[in-house]
Amino acid sequence: MKKKIGCIKHLFVLSALLWSVAGANAQTLITIDGKEKISADEFLQMYNKNSASAIDNSDIDSYLNLYVNYRLKLLQAHELGLDKDSSVIKQTEDYRNSLIRPYINDPAVTDSLVRQAYGRLNYFVRASHILIAVPDNIADKDTMQYYNKALEVYKKAQSGENFDSLVRVYSDDPSASSENGVANGGDLGYFTSMVMVYPFENAVYTLAENKTDSIGMCRSSFGWHIIKLTDCMEAPFSSVTLAHIYINAKKHSEQEAEELINEAYQQIETLGFDSVVSKYSDDNFSASSKGVITNQKPNMLPAEYIQMFSKVPLHTPTQPFKTRFGWHIVKFISTVPVPQFEDIMPQIKDRVNKDDRAYISSERFVENAKKEYGYTVNDKALEELSSVVGEEIFDATWMIPEDFKGNKTLMQIGGQTFSQRDFLEYIFENQTKITPIHISRYLNQRFEAFSYRKVLEYASSHLEEKYPQLKQSVEDFLNGVLIFDLTDRQVWTKSVTDSVGLEEFYQSNKNKYLYTERADAAIWSFDTLTDLKKAQKLLAKYMKKGKTNDQTKDLLNKKYPKTTYVWGKFEKGANNLIDKHIFANRQKFNGVKYPYYCDDTATVTNRNFVIALYGFLPVDVKPLSACKGLVTSDYQDFLEKKWTEDLHKEHSVEINQELLKEIKRNINK
Repeated sequence: MKKKIGCIKHLFVLSALLWSVAGANAQTLITIDGKEKISADEFLQMYNKNSASAIDNSDIDSYLNLYVNYRLKLLQAHELGLDKDSSVIKQTEDYRNSLIRPYINDPAVTDSLVRQAYGRLNYFVRASHILIAVPDNIADKDTMQYYNKALEVYKKAQSGENFDSLVRVYSDDPSASSENGVANGGDLGYFTSMVMVYPFENAVYTLAENKTDSIGMCRSSFGWHIIKLTDCMEAPFSSVTLAHIYINAKKHSEQEAEELINEAYQQIETLGFDSVVSKYSDDNFSASSKGVITNQKPNMLPAEYIQMFSKVPLHTPTQPFKTRFGWHIVKFISTVPVPQFEDIMPQIKDRVNKDDRAYISSERFVENAKKEYGYTVNDKALEELSSVVGEEIFDATWMIPEDFKGNKTLMQIGGQTFSQRDFLEYIFENQTKITPIHISRYLNQRFEAFSYRKVLEYASSHLEEKYPQLKQSVEDFLNGVLIFDLTDRQVWTKSVTDSVGLEEFYQSNKNKYLYTERADAAIWSFDTLTDLKKAQKLLAKYMKKGKTNDQTKDLLNKKYPKTTYVWGKFEKGANNLIDKHIFANRQKFNGVKYPYYCDDTATVTNRNFVIALYGFLPVDVKPLSACKGLVTSDYQDFLEKKWTEDLHKEHSVEINQELLKEIKRNINK
């Protein structure tokens, strides 16, 4: 249900972006409670964005009804104070922050970052790392211990200590010790630009470009990384389509896995690659498509696949090789080269504007904001603080003197001023243990960071004044979140938690939820070497004696080991074997004495089957437990309809009918 609600939320937010606001001077089309007035322009802008090319008056009426319902729900959300909810405010702030990045990025810097990212697409790099995670819930001043630990590990790696051993001892990356049960030992395989977080990517490619050292260190949002560059090669492709045979090391013993892959390899020449895939491969995802997996980027593949690419021509199977996942035979089918810069530049630019690179180009924005909004600094007031901030600041133990007022203005941007005390509080909250330097130098460095932050915050907070479309986008997103949260409260959560209401709805509508005719049957599975005729006779014998399915299974396993069964009441479409042998031949069962037995050989699966049919069940009402998902969905529709009806009872809605007629005439011209 959470997954469903998440998708619906996305649609609500997206839809809300289409409810555009037009000028206040336009004629009023809709009036709610005699005070909220909605112009014809506002309605038409929304309608024109959503309507199909074929338009008639019924479209207008239908859309108008939807729009009125939307406005009533939005009104209720505000009446309930949902716009003041901290979660709603946080979501809206996060969305706004994602929107303003393009406004604060310098185009020249962005262009250089785009070209850098493209250049790196032309090289595959492979790296291992040790992650020293820095918790999110600690203050900056408490992070020094993690830096010191990372520095210690970095020095060990630089001095030549075994990197794999260091990974096992120090790394906080869960995949280093377990990735679906298969540890990667810190090895991240091959990748290109825009796959890893930018600080990590930059550190790896810097190692590759400098060619002087294979060990590096960087900080990302995850923590500190100690990096070992293990390979760098020209990109042989952007993506590759391949077919493979995979023997899963977790499903077989070490000896059995190796024997299976060698047996598979020997049979390729006689049976063909496709048949061998079907017979041997443990990759259920690709086995049904002849082992083919398409459009694989380097980071999607085991590193050994990349290394094998240069060793065989296209369409030629590799010899068996081993990875930490098991054994493999790969046949590379086709490749897509790295696109030309002009063809991929828009996509790269979009990515650059959304990841950590975006912040690199904000310096120019800050400098321009200082000029635009009249940035000033009181240097004398800053110098005075040298006698206030003591040497203990370098041990992160400094406190603001109780008798220091700090009322003097230190800096100003636009109409906002910041005092000496504002700056000292910033220093206090962000102090960390560092190597001591001259106190005035320290204050200048910290003030540079403080002023940068405050100017950036001030200028970005005034972007809506310069860019009305930004303001509208943020408001529309907020409306979408409000509608989603209110619908969650009134419909989705209620449909899940109101078990009494759901039961009452089911009882009133249960004749809608019917089983079609069902086959009461057991599907018995045997090894392919089993004589199915003899097995069928034994089945009939045990059933005739009144043995249960479990008792019959135990008896059969004495003669036919690994025999299993699935019993059920199968509707058409629920099971392929039942569809093939029972429902496809439904007419011939009229008058048949049950139980009825039939068999199916399926050597591809290395199993054969005997179906014991006990009879057919008529159309019947499903219990709630068997159709709860569908009933819940219908109950949600019921709650939505009732909610909308209640809103119309609580509020008066007036439509300017003459204006609506004029709108219809103009649209249909």
